[in-house]
Amino acid sequence: MNSTTQTTQDVKIYRLEVEDVFGIKSAQLNLDGQSAMLIGANEAGKTSLIDAILLSMGQLKDGDPRRHGTRKGEIYADFGKFEVVRLWKDKGTPKWEVRDKEGNKFETAKDLFDGFIDSITVKPDIILNMPGPDRARAVCKAVNIDIDEYENRKKTIFDERTVVGRMRKEAEAKLKGIGRPSPDVPDEEINITELTNELQLLKDKEKQRENVELELQSCDNNIEHVSLEIERLQKELEAQITKKKILEEKRVDIIKLLDETPSVNYQIEAVHQKLSRAEGINKDVRMKKKYEEAKADFERFDEDYEQKTLEIQAIETELRDKINNAGLVEGLVVEKDDIYLNNLKFTRLSKFQQLDLAMRIGMHIKSANKNGESINVLCMDASQYDEDNWNKIVEAAKENGFAVIIEIARRIHRNGNGQLNVPDDIKNVKDIKKFYIEEGTAEEIIDVEPLQVN
Repeated sequence: MNSTTQTTQDVKIYRLEVEDVFGIKSAQLNLDGQSAMLIGANEAGKTSLIDAILLSMGQLKDGDPRRHGTRKGEIYADFGKFEVVRLWKDKGTPKWEVRDKEGNKFETAKDLFDGFIDSITVKPDIILNMPGPDRARAVCKAVNIDIDEYENRKKTIFDERTVVGRMRKEAEAKLKGIGRPSPDVPDEEINITELTNELQLLKDKEKQRENVELELQSCDNNIEHVSLEIERLQKELEAQITKKKILEEKRVDIIKLLDETPSVNYQIEAVHQKLSRAEGINKDVRMKKKYEEAKADFERFDEDYEQKTLEIQAIETELRDKINNAGLVEGLVVEKDDIYLNNLKFTRLSKFQQLDLAMRIGMHIKSANKNGESINVLCMDASQYDEDNWNKIVEAAKENGFAVIIEIARRIHRNGNGQLNVPDDIKNVKDIKKFYIEEGTAEEIIDVEPLQVN
């Protein structure tokens, strides 16, 4: 720019003149930096005037905005510190000129308007019609928060948690399939080999005893036989007596040996019982160990799952804190699917709450250009609201140093003298200029009560 450096200040619209642009034939609005209400029937030209404001700031896409059948279209906007002229003709490049009050021109209009936040700050009600995810993304972008970075971090941890969760479920199913072991089950298996060896040893001893018993029986039989032989064989009496004596002595030794070799049948039975119990106990021990392993796996996966959940919650808290620290609106939370106010999803808010929230976001996220200038103008359609809501919109804008331009789709009839019969609800909206838009022209509605100056 050829002029001296501008001082920082907020910018409002003081006058707007539109000729043959969009649906406007000819309209002049003396706004004086104040809020304004554009009233008119559908297709009367209200939106065309707001689009003309956006065009003056380079907010709309390039194109030919001239009214159908006209050869020239022109917009003049007085922003107080500077003026904007936009001109479209049949021939030549469209003109977009910005100059200060002394007539000094900016080298390019883009130099001035670069840095002003996108149309969300000038026309915040576009938030209302956005899909939820786009609305959340727009709000984050406006306060320089990269929501994709947060979502990618959450997705990575969520995927990890999903894997851990699957493993946790498998461990839990395994745990349930095994069943909890009895508290009487020992920690280690019984040694079957030792019991088997002990049983065989006892069986061998019992076999030895049986052999001794058989030998005793055989000896008794022989004694009996010899006794008979003594009676029968007198001749061999002496020999047989001697033999008997020997056998009797041997019998004494055998009895002594038998006494020294007690029966182990009761021990054999005891070992049999131990073996019978050992198989069941060992089975329980093995199941107990499997249960403990499955339990350890489940507890480990459960701990990992909880840790991943805490990490996801930490990321969500970090994003929530950044939104809170940005100071947009108290109670505002941004999620991937939409924005929330006091835990209520944007689409569940009342229509006025939605507009009020969009308006406050737009006012908060205004941005200065490189000259330190900020556009403090909001444009929105408020046709569906009543006078109380209109007054609240004006009050909120005034409190934040903004001028608001609202559209009201309403046909106003004229009396026999051609004067407008302005409805009471429109009359009752204070601190705002009012214009009736009809067939592409604008007529200011003068309130009976004097307008309060900001």
